[in-house]
Amino acid sequence: MRSLLLVACLVSLSGCYDPGAQDVGQAKLPASSSGRIEPDARCLGGQLFFELDRARGDELAATVFYESDAFEGERYRATYRVEGVQRESGVVLDEVEMVESDALPPDRMWCTGSYSLKLDAQGVLSGSYQSDDCGCSGATTLSEAGF
Repeated sequence: MRSLLLVACLVSLSGCYDPGAQDVGQAKLPASSSGRIEPDARCLGGQLFFELDRARGDELAATVFYESDAFEGERYRATYRVEGVQRESGVVLDEVEMVESDALPPDRMWCTGSYSLKLDAQGVLSGSYQSDDCGCSGATTLSEAGF
């Protein structure tokens, strides 16, 4: 009877544990964040969704889902894998792989780059995105995703 009670207690406690949330300074890095990257003169802005996949020490990996703002009546989507490090005040994430993406019009291309984001006491990540290969950059803001 005691072992059954112990198992039931462990199962109920495991539902409350969030392995994705990580302490960064005084705030917690959310396991899921959503927000926006602003457009610049060359690139479309759009919606972002970050899902923290792994955090070990100060290293982390996440999946980023992006949906562009409307361009000529269409929205374009891409899924990226990012890896990075967390520091006292935030995170630096590099896009290391494009997992999948929609086909773009002939005069457009997908970019890869990196995010440099600061984490405030409320868990809001804000900073910038800078591409490696196509000259795009944009202000980025992410808040904990609510489901």
